[in-house]
Amino acid sequence: MRSSCQVSPDVVNDLLAGVHLAASVEAMAFCKRLGIATALMHDIVVDAAGRNEMFTLHVPGMLRRDEWTLAACEAAPEVRDRLANAVDKCKAIKYPCPMAVVALQQFHFAALKR
Repeated sequence: MRSSCQVSPDVVNDLLAGVHLAASVEAMAFCKRLGIATALMHDIVVDAAGRNEMFTLHVPGMLRRDEWTLAACEAAPEVRDRLANAVDKCKAIKYPCPMAVVALQQFHFAALKR
């Protein structure tokens, strides 16, 4: 039986955006915790082959404030909502998306800190 729920390229993009933003913020927080200069890490990652658009768009603003939580990211509420919708669509077609679910949990925890 085929589900009527469609997972479009936009839904996949929303999954990736949510996971990438959560991972970017967590990686920068980890660097800070280890004592690695976050500005240096930003410069290394932003020009690396593995960079992502969420890192490029949102980490610079956080870098100026040196706050490394999703609660400090202005785009987090919108990205969270899009990610939640995408995760719901994956659940509707019974497609596992464990990284996206964990990222969504991080967004929800960040909202509790506000």
